[in-house]
Amino acid sequence: MFRRFVSALITVSLAVASGCAPPRYVPVFESAEEAEDFRQTLLANSRAVEQMLQKTEAGENVSNFSLGWLVYNILTLVSGRDEELYRRFDGGGRDVQIYLKTQFRTQPEQEIAALDALLAEEETALRLTARSALDALRHIPDPKDPPEAQKRDRAELAEALRLLQDSLQRAASEVEAP
Repeated sequence: MFRRFVSALITVSLAVASGCAPPRYVPVFESAEEAEDFRQTLLANSRAVEQMLQKTEAGENVSNFSLGWLVYNILTLVSGRDEELYRRFDGGGRDVQIYLKTQFRTQPEQEIAALDALLAEEETALRLTARSALDALRHIPDPKDPPEAQKRDRAELAEALRLLQDSLQRAASEVEAP
């Protein structure tokens, strides 16, 4: 009982000391040129997502490789600007590629849930981008599946790609130059 009281007291004290709200995470750039390069890279990724979305909506299956490579690039980009994403994908001596091949491949639902927890902690466009990118990987149609299953997967992939594209564009619009 006493522990709970002390814990609650510390929590309240920290909340009051920090102004009752956690600070909004904003990536820090060294120069306006660096900020613009980051913004342009986000927009280039958004265009790549748009191309995959068009193929998906036309009834074509995107490959594991092409979507996997795009997601790798996006996760590498956003984790370079968010410390929590960096810890999630690059922590413990691994990198994004190892994360995708091991942790995400073996437990995708848990990894999506972990990103949902990060978003609940602080919703940022970069975190939403990471979550949407991982979610897209879960819906790649398998050409060996029956046509109806592929159609369902393409519909789910299209929705995930729309969310990914929106979050990339939002992240680009929120880039602040120094």
